[in-house]
Amino acid sequence: MKLQHTLKSVAMTIGLTASVQAATITHYWSFDSDFTADIGGSSADFSAVNGATAGGVTGKFGNAADFNRDSSQYAVQTADLTSAGTDFSVSVWFYNDDPTYDGRQFILEDLRGDSIGTTASDYNTSIGLQTDLDAQFYIRDNGSVRSAPVSQNTWTNAILTFDADGAVGGGGLFTGYINGVQVGTLERNSTAIGGLVIGGHRAGTGRNFDGQIDDLAFYDGVLSSGEISNLQTASAAAVPEPSSTALIGLAGLGFILRRRR
Repeated sequence: MKLQHTLKSVAMTIGLTASVQAATITHYWSFDSDFTADIGGSSADFSAVNGATAGGVTGKFGNAADFNRDSSQYAVQTADLTSAGTDFSVSVWFYNDDPTYDGRQFILEDLRGDSIGTTASDYNTSIGLQTDLDAQFYIRDNGSVRSAPVSQNTWTNAILTFDADGAVGGGGLFTGYINGVQVGTLERNSTAIGGLVIGGHRAGTGRNFDGQIDDLAFYDGVLSSGEISNLQTASAAAVPEPSSTALIGLAGLGFILRRRR
């Protein structure tokens, strides 16, 4: 882990960050035609509940998943998406169909490997909207960070990153971004994300989202500022892999650092 962060720092120093992707997609859902996972295998497929659909409405990129609050619609999957105590990032686009709704609503929430509706504590992280339409990143036992009210009748990008040793003095650091702009950080060590609800929260019904969700992706590392910027205009699937030249350069740096250790 420390070697990885040292490599990142050295790469930034010599100007490689523009061509290096520090994080790789592990799970990805385009929702272009259905709720199946484009990356991550069939175990990561979502199951629609109460008539939620995917692929029938226009999304930020291609088509999107569509949820109706009045019908308590959501979708859920049970695959392991991250490992405890390891770096990760998640990016998602959403479009709110009901800007006048005066209630909390969830874009996504993880289940920590439990089933829908098990207990009130079966979650670790969530992304949603508060009653005043502030975007909210909520971290269990550690509170939340919130943005200014999101713009309506437009697509909004939310990104949450977790740096396993990014906190001052050690420990994990969550950072939330709305449309590429950092809105705050929270210190907390992360448990594994196993199971995810979109369009709702851990209880399934109640606090459901009304609108579209698109281009959901999990990464195995902390997204760089360049990657976050790229995701504001390009699909997660279009973010380039590291160039061969950059990979060779980092491999050489890794060899030097190992020799020095």
